[in-house]
Amino acid sequence: MMERVLGPIPQHMLKRVERPAEKYVRKGLLTGCFVSLFSVYAILAHISGIFSPTKGIIYMKTVYPVFSVFALLSLHLFMYGCNLFMWKKTRINYNFIFEFFPTTALKYRDAFLICTTFMTAVVAAMVLHIILRASGFSPSQVDAIPGLLLMVFIVFLVSPFDIFYRPTRYCFIRVIRNIICSPFYKVLMVDFFMADQLTSQGLNVVLRVTWVETVMGFRIGVVESRLVDFLLASLEVIRRGHWNFYRIENEHLCFKTNSVL
Repeated sequence: MMERVLGPIPQHMLKRVERPAEKYVRKGLLTGCFVSLFSVYAILAHISGIFSPTKGIIYMKTVYPVFSVFALLSLHLFMYGCNLFMWKKTRINYNFIFEFFPTTALKYRDAFLICTTFMTAVVAAMVLHIILRASGFSPSQVDAIPGLLLMVFIVFLVSPFDIFYRPTRYCFIRVIRNIICSPFYKVLMVDFFMADQLTSQGLNVVLRVTWVETVMGFRIGVVESRLVDFLLASLEVIRRGHWNFYRIENEHLCFKTNSVL
C-alpha cells in the first residue's frame, strides 16, 4: 500500500520540474538559432558585398523587399507579445475587450514563440539565399527562395491540421476576412483594432519616408534608400506597439468606469 501511495509522487514532482523548463527551452533554443543565423548572415553579406552600391542594386530591388516584409511581421509579433506581457502585468482584461475565446487567445509566451520561429525561418532562408548565390547557382532559381518561403507560410496559415495554434490562425484569417468584407460581416473590436493598425501604419510610413527624403534633402542611393525605409518602418511598428498598450488600457478603464456607474 505504501508503494502504491508513494510511487506516483516522484513522477508528479518530476513533471512539475519539467513544466517550467518547457516554457523556456523552445524560445531559448530558437532565439539562440536566430542570433547565430543572423551573425552568419551579417558576415556573409559583408564578404559577398550584397549591400554595396554596385552589387546590391539588384538584390535590394528583388529579394530584399520580401525579406524586409517578413522582418516587419516578426517585429509586429514581438511587439504584440510585449503588449500581452504588459497587459497581464497591469491586470488589463484584453481577452474581454477583444472578445477572444480561451481557445484563440494567445499568451505572451506563445506570441514570443511564434515570433522566434518566424524570424528564425526567415533568417535561415536569407543565409541559404546568400550561400546558393555565392555557389554559382542561377539567379532566377536562387531568387525564388523568398517566394517559396511565402508559400510555406501561407500553407501553414491555412493548414487544416491541428498544429501550431490552429484556432488562433483561423481567428486571424477570420479577422482579415471581416476587414476586407466589412459591409457583409459584423465588425468586432478586434477587427476595428486590426484595420486601424494596418491603415494608420501604412499611411504613417509613407508620410515619414516622404518627409525624410524631401525636407531633409538626403541624396542617397537605392541601397541606402531601402535601408532608410526599413528603419523608419521598424520605428513606426515600435511606436505603434507602444501606443497600443495605452489604448487598450484606456478601453479597460472605460469598461471599468461604465460597470461602476
